[in-house]
Amino acid sequence: MRRAVAACTLLLVGTFAAQAYHSNDTYYDLVRPNGQPRSDAVFNADLNFCYRQTGASRYRQDTPAFKRCMLGRQWQWQSVRITRSPSQRRRDFFDDMPQCIVDKC
Repeated sequence: MRRAVAACTLLLVGTFAAQAYHSNDTYYDLVRPNGQPRSDAVFNADLNFCYRQTGASRYRQDTPAFKRCMLGRQWQWQSVRITRSPSQRRRDFFDDMPQCIVDKC
């Protein structure tokens, strides 16, 4: 009986943990050449450098060490927003039917 309860508990914990939440951190460009922000390619290169340098995870909130690394590359951390990823809708029978049949043209 204890094994069954433990198995159910692990299953429920795994289900709740599987819900996809992610953080969106916002950084401000301190360099802004000619008043314009630098390109996304420069930002992504700096992100990649700091992820490698600090060993931080792309799927968690940015760590203080990561924020210091980005500040060293002239990107100032501004905010974080935790969002839930939209769930994937399960396909059903009508998804595979031609639209004309579904709409009864």
